[in-house]
Amino acid sequence: MTAQKVFLVLFLILVVGGVGWYVFLYQPISLQAENLKLEYQNLSEKLEKAQNARLNLKKIAEQLELSRQQLREVQNRFITQEDLSRVADDLKRLAQKHGIELKDFTPLLKAYFNRSKEGKISPLPIVLLVEGRYLAVGRYLEDWENFDYYLVPKQISIEKMNPESNQLTVTIFCDLYIRN
Repeated sequence: MTAQKVFLVLFLILVVGGVGWYVFLYQPISLQAENLKLEYQNLSEKLEKAQNARLNLKKIAEQLELSRQQLREVQNRFITQEDLSRVADDLKRLAQKHGIELKDFTPLLKAYFNRSKEGKISPLPIVLLVEGRYLAVGRYLEDWENFDYYLVPKQISIEKMNPESNQLTVTIFCDLYIRN
């Protein structure tokens, strides 16, 4: 064999070997590497989403607990019928604080005894009769916001019984929201 033939045979072996190496080794490994890279990116995205979901879930759990706490606080502001004496005592004490006199505290008996059990919360109409000066009665009503229950004035009637005096007789129609 001549040197040219040997060179040509070696060159062909080299070319066939190179093509074989590329087709049978390099290309499958590069495809597998590309697939692994895509799978890695996919798993990374899923991991990031899972971490974000965990953070969001934690925030949602905190918001849920805060909402539950706020709901408990609101629910505790609705009293029961058994607490009416406490309401009367609170109103009397507040009236004394403002220098006015609580003459009458009357829940409307028809509403008191005929409340339906369908709703959990219902208003109980109450009529209050107080005597005092105009500004003192106004401060008295403003301080109702500080009660730990809902007592809402609906209608107020003011009369001056004695033209010589600054004392007023005030009738307050209000709703006390109670829990059945």
